[in-house]
Amino acid sequence: MKDKKSKNHKNKNRNKKTSDDISRVKISRVFYYYWKYARKYKWGFLMIVVLATLGQGLFMVGTPYLSKILIDIMNTGGGWNEVKIIFLVIILLFIFSSIFLRITAHLAIKYDIACINDLIKYTFRRITERELSFFENTFVGSLINKMEKFAGGFTSIREDLTEKLFVIIVQTIVSVAIIFFVDLRIGIVFTVWFLIYIWSTIIILKRKIKLDDYKAKSVSRRVGVTADIVTNILNLKTFSSNKRERKYHSKVTDFSRAAVQRSWDYGNFQEIVAAVQFAILEFLALGWSLKLWSQGEVSVGEIVLIQSYFALFLTSLWSLSRLFRRIFQFVSDAKEMVVIFDQEVEVQDIKGAKKLEVSQGEIVFQDTVFSYPNQKENVFNKFNLTIPAGQTVGLVGASGAGKTTITKILLRFLDLKSGKISIDKQDISKITQDSLRNSIAYVPQEPVLFHRSIYENIAYAKSEATEKEVLKAAKKAHVEEFVQTLEQGYDTMVGERGVKLSGGQKQRVAIARAFLKNAPILVLDEATSALDSVSEELIQDALFKLMQNKTVIVVAHRLSTVQRLDRILVVEEGKILEDGNHEKLLKRNGVYKEFWNKQTRRFI
Repeated sequence: MKDKKSKNHKNKNRNKKTSDDISRVKISRVFYYYWKYARKYKWGFLMIVVLATLGQGLFMVGTPYLSKILIDIMNTGGGWNEVKIIFLVIILLFIFSSIFLRITAHLAIKYDIACINDLIKYTFRRITERELSFFENTFVGSLINKMEKFAGGFTSIREDLTEKLFVIIVQTIVSVAIIFFVDLRIGIVFTVWFLIYIWSTIIILKRKIKLDDYKAKSVSRRVGVTADIVTNILNLKTFSSNKRERKYHSKVTDFSRAAVQRSWDYGNFQEIVAAVQFAILEFLALGWSLKLWSQGEVSVGEIVLIQSYFALFLTSLWSLSRLFRRIFQFVSDAKEMVVIFDQEVEVQDIKGAKKLEVSQGEIVFQDTVFSYPNQKENVFNKFNLTIPAGQTVGLVGASGAGKTTITKILLRFLDLKSGKISIDKQDISKITQDSLRNSIAYVPQEPVLFHRSIYENIAYAKSEATEKEVLKAAKKAHVEEFVQTLEQGYDTMVGERGVKLSGGQKQRVAIARAFLKNAPILVLDEATSALDSVSEELIQDALFKLMQNKTVIVVAHRLSTVQRLDRILVVEEGKILEDGNHEKLLKRNGVYKEFWNKQTRRFI
């Protein structure tokens, strides 16, 4: 019970930390990343600002003043010619306004699409630069949701800032100036009210920003959980856990709904406060204007003018309030991606990193110390191992002994705490990751394939490979045997993560990649675990041909996989307990022989 409480406490802290990370991101950081690519099109966006301001501002600001003149002319018995001139000016304002707005829409489409395209590419590049452990600890569905919200939010924020904000500012300034010009006393009342309105809006928005941040986090979690459940649909069917997962999904969805509702309710509260303030100002302005009219201090046209600009001003403020709420909402959505951008990549190339040059293939682990993130104990403490060039080495031992970890730190999926690993006397921490991994053919225990054809998945190992090379590698890995039974052959799509293929078929495709890559170093992590005995024997023969003149590391539970290797290491708790070939280790009567006896013993 205590452990369960401790686990729940850790989960709450982890969720709180994520939420705090989002809240700590300043709005300026979001705009920094947007401006990084928007400045490329700055003159286009500036033109949008000018045209949008002219298009909306001219008509909306000019029409009330022209209406005032028209009413005064009619009220004082003016001539029809004067009326026609004013009417014609109003029509011209409408025509020019429409032209400017159409040009604005065309430019907005052009530059928005270009900028969003750049942002999507940038986001994808930054994500793919992350270390492997980042993806192991992140919901893929949630991550994609964050990426889409970051790129998609740009258009809404850009539109609000360039097409609406400046128009509202112009309308507000003109309205205030004219109101002061008509009557100073109304202008003073208006100014006091305006300061009170701004003060109350700022207070409400501060709270709204926090609620929007929390809402964005909860929605991303819901999307992530949904994607995780759908991805694991086989588990849901196998364990008859439909009701359980629906309950879990419903709980997460309800949590998200509550966060969204709090944000929307608070936004509605802000609108209620604004509506009350607007009503108070409107009645004060109307009452004062009527009083001035009754005293003969203003004309009917001036009353219409005051009310028109008051209405324009209140509409502008209302739009401004909604605009800022929208901006803060989209900024909160974008913050989740900015948090990732601002996180330091744990595994990255040093400045001036050189390319790895493999001449022999000797691998040396020297005093290596390593532990996984958030783990107190080290997996390796001063671990030392030398693998001469061209030697084939097997790693055996119980689960969790550190065998797979050796392959991960060799490939620099993870970095050491101290010590070093070198290949042909080149420290792998000082060479580029791409050149390191290009020199190693790696077959993981659970191969993951792209939702592409079988042919494309094999050819992925060598972009410049010819069709002849790809088919030759497929034949060596015995892929050809099952491909011949498929209607579309090598053009068969394998499904997401290779779901349409069996475990053994996916492993054969992964092994075919290793044949095609033909790198000087070969790492096999349980590469034949999903194969049946007959297929394993066939592929092992092919693999031993591939191993010739290469440095090879083979991680295996089935000892039949390693018994023909030059050297076998028994690993336990990050240490090498036994070292020798198959025959030598059997004679020792140690841990290896115990493993061998358990696997070869017959039970009746």
